[in-house]
Order: sequence, then C-alpha cells, then structure tokens
Amino acid sequence: MKRVLPVLVLVLLFSNCVFKKADKDYAVVVTPPACDTANVSFANKVLPFLTSNCTQSGCHNSTDQANGMVLDTYDGAKAVALNKKSGISRLIGSINQWTTPTTFYAMPKGGSKLDSCSINKVTAWVNQGLLNN
Repeated sequence: MKRVLPVLVLVLLFSNCVFKKADKDYAVVVTPPACDTANVSFANKVLPFLTSNCTQSGCHNSTDQANGMVLDTYDGAKAVALNKKSGISRLIGSINQWTTPTTFYAMPKGGSKLDSCSINKVTAWVNQGLLNN
C-alpha cells in the first residue's frame, strides 16, 4: 500500500480523471500552472530559452552567427529583437512562426513550434523594454 499511494497521487495530480465511489462521481481536475510573464528576467528566463532553442552548433551563437544573428548574448538578442519586419520584431515573429501579416522564418529551423509560455515570456521581455536583468 505504501508504494501504491505515491503512484496514485501522481496519477491524480497529472491527469484529469473521474472515479466512482458509492454511486457518486468524483472528478479530479488538474489546472496547469499559470505562465508568469511579469518582470521577465533576461538572465533567468530569456537567455536560457534562447540558449536551449536557438544557439546550438551552426545556429545563432557568437561563433556561427547564422544569418548574422547572435542570440547567446544580451546585446545580440536585443539587436535581433529590435530588428523589425513590417513593424514586428523578427525575434517574436520567428519564434511564433507567423505567416501574416508578413512571413517570418519559422524557428527553430526544421523544428516544431516552441511552447506558448516560453514564447510569451520572450514577448513580455521585449514589451517590457528589453531589460538586461
């Protein structure tokens, strides 16, 4: 029983389920954590995101500088974020993989779209003034 209880707790925490007891339905609904975009820190949120998704070998790092874009430094990331196409940040347009009102290069190249919370944090950093914090 001691081994089953932790597993049962994990199953209940990470899934939505309904179970019956004495002819009554009990629903367990798990709400995902909210995406905190207030006061996004470049060093703690944006740089780790860019490093893990954009700066691998041959991509947007200080050595390879694919398409002249460097995303592993604050100055490089800020320059790409300020570079606009049709009034929209190239960084934001690319990670959102937008095709309207203009087409951006979908990033990461050849990969699927990144999770919305991470994209929202990068967007918040841009909207909050591209702070080096």
